[in-house]
Amino acid sequence: MRFTVGFATFLLAFGLRRVNAGLGYFAVALAISAFGALVGLALVTRVRNAVPESTLLTLALLATGLGSGLAALHPTLVAQVILAGWLGLCAAVAQPTFDAITQRNVAPEPRGGPSRASPFVSSCCGWSVP
Repeated sequence: MRFTVGFATFLLAFGLRRVNAGLGYFAVALAISAFGALVGLALVTRVRNAVPESTLLTLALLATGLGSGLAALHPTLVAQVILAGWLGLCAAVAQPTFDAITQRNVAPEPRGGPSRASPFVSSCCGWSVP
């Protein structure tokens, strides 16, 4: 999800640069992306108790694909700016749910002491630690 948000942001920046858009367009795109992330975080804190994390993660990934598909059908800069906000929202929902799933499934003390690494690092790199 982080890659998707970063890739879409750079795609938007190059698209705005190609049409010689002013700095205000970049500011609006970043503001909408940040607003989407804030809405996503507010949404995930309210919905996590009612919906399982695996379902939230699946819905966030499906919503990312749906939003990207709709933006591909209407390839305008306005659609790309809206997509930036949508991806910010989806990533803000997916990240805490992924962290919750990982924290639940990774042993808290893999080497005999408390784990100081993030759950993502523990799950990805735990196999390399003897």
